[in-house]
Amino acid sequence: MGRSERRELVSRLAILFAHLLKWAHPSGRQSASLRNTIKVQRLDARGVFADNPSLQAQADAIVGAAYEKGKLLAANETGFDERSFPERCPWTIEQALDPDYWPDQAM
Repeated sequence: MGRSERRELVSRLAILFAHLLKWAHPSGRQSASLRNTIKVQRLDARGVFADNPSLQAQADAIVGAAYEKGKLLAANETGFDERSFPERCPWTIEQALDPDYWPDQAM
């Protein structure tokens, strides 16, 4: 497993988490475009995991790093303070990558 694959996965998950945060935020930012972006990031992240199964052993650390970046991205894109989002990732990696999972607006 190379560092570039880990960075790629962190990047994909950060974007995914940012969009899941926007989806779940009570600001009503759900749209077809946002849904499609989430779907694409899920496919890409699952692809990185499939190509690099050894990354599964680092999933918790990767999720932690990606979520921190995702919060900042979501705050930047929405104008909300990053503290308006949960401190820790509210989803398991399985939920985040599940094509049928859509978080409720409960933040």
